[in-house]
Amino acid sequence: MIDPTIVGKRITSTKPFIVDQSAIMRFCQAIGERDDRFAPPTFSFTFIISAFEESLKGAGIDWSRMVHGDQRFEIREPIKAGDILTLSSTVESVRSAAGNELVSVRADIEREGKEIIQAWSTLVVRG
Repeated sequence: MIDPTIVGKRITSTKPFIVDQSAIMRFCQAIGERDDRFAPPTFSFTFIISAFEESLKGAGIDWSRMVHGDQRFEIREPIKAGDILTLSSTVESVRSAAGNELVSVRADIEREGKEIIQAWSTLVVRG
């Protein structure tokens, strides 16, 4: 069972994520996107997931039973090559449904102190 006291836990990255053009190009190629001038919205998940794992550390999650349930983004500005990004993640909720445990986590991505993206994920720990 996921420890419900993690709700509200916020972790801020101590190391920035530096975006390079080759990473954007590889991601675009993998998903079939031809325009690599900016990173596709889902590109941010390549570094968000490690922040979520850090936020959920010690919460009693069996990662071998984890699946990705839902994802949504609010994008104010796209990610581009050369960006130096910082990331904070917050556990927003924990609940049970149909024998599964669901945890919702939000990521706040900033460039030069300005929030450019918020991303929400629902992670499902299968029962």
